[in-house]
Amino acid sequence: MIKSVFYAVMLLLFFICALLWKRKETKINIIENIAIAIMTILCWNAFATGIIQLFSIKISLITIGLTYFIPILYILFTIKKKGIQHNSYSLWDIVPIVIGGILLFHYIKNYFGLDLQLHFIASDAARHLDFALTTVNSGDIALNMYFHSLNDSLAMLFFNPFISTVMGQAKVFTLMSLFDLVLFGLVFYAIIRPLMKSTLDYIIGNILLFMYVCGYPLYVMQFGFSYYVSAIILIEFIILIATRYLNDSSLNWLILLNLALYSIFVCYTFLIPVTYLSLFIAVLWKRFKPTSKVLLKTALEEIKIFIIPCILGLYYSYKNLSELSSSGGGITNEGGSYFDLFSNFIWLLPIAFVGLTFCLKKIKHYVLSSFIITNVLFTLFIFILCMKGKMSAYYYYKEYNVLWLLAFLAFFYGVLELEKHRLDLICISIAIPIALISMVVFRIEDRITEHNPNIMNISAKNFVNIYAFNYNYYKNFPMFNPLYIDLMNYANENISDSKKIAVGDEVTNAWFQTLTNSKKSFAYGTHEDLVKFISEENPDYICIFASERYNENKEYLDSLGKCIYKNEGGFIIKTK
Repeated sequence: MIKSVFYAVMLLLFFICALLWKRKETKINIIENIAIAIMTILCWNAFATGIIQLFSIKISLITIGLTYFIPILYILFTIKKKGIQHNSYSLWDIVPIVIGGILLFHYIKNYFGLDLQLHFIASDAARHLDFALTTVNSGDIALNMYFHSLNDSLAMLFFNPFISTVMGQAKVFTLMSLFDLVLFGLVFYAIIRPLMKSTLDYIIGNILLFMYVCGYPLYVMQFGFSYYVSAIILIEFIILIATRYLNDSSLNWLILLNLALYSIFVCYTFLIPVTYLSLFIAVLWKRFKPTSKVLLKTALEEIKIFIIPCILGLYYSYKNLSELSSSGGGITNEGGSYFDLFSNFIWLLPIAFVGLTFCLKKIKHYVLSSFIITNVLFTLFIFILCMKGKMSAYYYYKEYNVLWLLAFLAFFYGVLELEKHRLDLICISIAIPIALISMVVFRIEDRITEHNPNIMNISAKNFVNIYAFNYNYYKNFPMFNPLYIDLMNYANENISDSKKIAVGDEVTNAWFQTLTNSKKSFAYGTHEDLVKFISEENPDYICIFASERYNENKEYLDSLGKCIYKNEGGFIIKTK
């Protein structure tokens, strides 16, 4: 409890100081300031961990809390010299908070439940929880891409006096996943908020905010792709900070940019090259002049931006890069994901293209322009690799999450360019996807086909597929079976120190391994594979979940030992 109180005090002081940290002479919108303050803390956690782990110092609330003295003292020093940051706000800023709060509460209540049950679609969530629990239990980072698991583990350590069981920590993991969803919207809003000048800007900006979050961000959160969730949020943050830095090259913006760049280095390896290249080009583009003095100054500036993140990031990521290139094919490995080549972008592209042209020709938005051009070229490059069989579709489609972000940002800039001349085009461009989404949500097509099945040929889902995909899982994907949780609770309470394995489907087995600290399970293979697996593992106990694996091997599994616990979701047998 004392550790949690200490950390809470230090965290609150850090947050207040981050809000008061003067980065601009003019006022900053309060929501933008809050977004920057939160991301500063999360990025500092990653950077401080990178430093203290160099000296084999364990990660805990105390050690991380103590590191907060460094940014707090620095910020207090700058406040003494330059004063505090002043904020601005508008009644319009209440709109996304109120609407977003209502929608989030409704989503939590209907999807996870107010008791935050497990409801992730893929097995990845269980693995990411396991990484966080490793840090909680050992005090060391679990892997080199540790940004997300580290911040999750700090939350778990904080709530540990109140929820000390592994099932309770799973609820904290769910809570942090929901917090990520909020951050998606918060940082996106922080990027577009300074551009909002008119009532129309506010209305369209808020519509785009929710359409953005309910697309790819909601998908990656529901599937439990935690490290990728953090990577996209960090790219949002880098775009936000880099834009401010290029317009005002102060030390404070540079520090934030360093923290963000290091954080993505230890967040998700796949996106490091394209992100760093995008920013490198943006700085060069903005500063370039064909004189030796300017070229030298630009080169030194690039070094200041990238040197610390690269040195420390490479130290932690080299092993991960080696693993990526040698682990059974690396980027050629397929996996479960969402696949759609282009349909989700059809309604975005016309206005987004206008926005890109606007950024290139009129306002010279070097950061966004560079990120769009570089990521589009990167997507074409990995598409060619995918066609040649040198990269899996699973990895190719990861880039679409970045394209989704950039397309929405470009779309909003397109709105700014067209709103005075072609308001009708803007309204139509936004009305079309909203109408199509409404057809999906209110089952208009289903009602039509009930009367005449031949009248509908092409579905509205084809043009807003990501929304239909997310809505289908929101409505129809079952909650993780509480009977399975009951079996896992029994295992934790009665056979926690014994060798145990699980037989079931992939997702259930993944949660069993994480929640019972068991490292082996069987989900795929023939009867002979199962017999061989159990013979080699020679477990004391086997948790058998009601699944296809059990139905296929019922007689054999029933004969392995004595049942010590059973419910309708499965049973646990003692083999020895």
